[in-house]
Amino acid sequence: MGNEEFYLASKRRIEAILASKGKIKKVPSLSLAEAAASENGVKGWVASLSIDLRAAASLFGEEDNGQVARIVRAFYGEAYRICKSNSHCIQIEIQGDKFHAYFSTPGQADLVNVLEDAIYINTYHLMLNKMLEKADYPVFAIGIGISTSECLVVKVDEGDAPYIYIGDAVFDSAKLARQGSKDGFDEILVDRLCYDNIKNYAANEKQGYWEFFKRKYSQLLGMWCYHTSVVDANFEAWIEKKVK
Repeated sequence: MGNEEFYLASKRRIEAILASKGKIKKVPSLSLAEAAASENGVKGWVASLSIDLRAAASLFGEEDNGQVARIVRAFYGEAYRICKSNSHCIQIEIQGDKFHAYFSTPGQADLVNVLEDAIYINTYHLMLNKMLEKADYPVFAIGIGISTSECLVVKVDEGDAPYIYIGDAVFDSAKLARQGSKDGFDEILVDRLCYDNIKNYAANEKQGYWEFFKRKYSQLLGMWCYHTSVVDANFEAWIEKKVK
């Protein structure tokens, strides 16, 4: 296809998109299939979980590429499995040292499940670092951010074309992850809306995750955050016993 043919085809596609009258549908439980079937996407409540590796530049700059590959496979492979096992997980993206998982969260219980995934990842990270240290590999710290908001989800084209997530949750979870394990913050950070929903759920279900959070102002982000280093106590005990 020559340049003129390409731009003519692009012009026709743009004209069709701009002329489309499909309304954006609000859905109680978001799915990619529904977003793909809707001309201009769908809107629903989403939680975004982001992971950021501390000192990633030095880790990824290791001369032994095989060692780097084994470390990222070990960490991101298990983080992927943990999130993917959540029935509300919509999609997972990994780019460089950044990990993003998106979840449909129509209810507070669904948001608490995302927090539990973060806790499992944080606990697994303890085991991994212990095993890396034993194998004389470099260890690393992590930041995990969780944010929730209504998001617009749009498929950009047909086939295996990507989806775009537009909403505060997408950007805020990445910001929160960047603050984790830095400047006196613990590994897991959530925003105010996340925290309030977790606390309200606890009030009804007598489930006390919210009690583990501390409130702290982030100079880096210019916002108040809620942070915790909570891990699965039973699994932590198992790690101490089994990983030597």
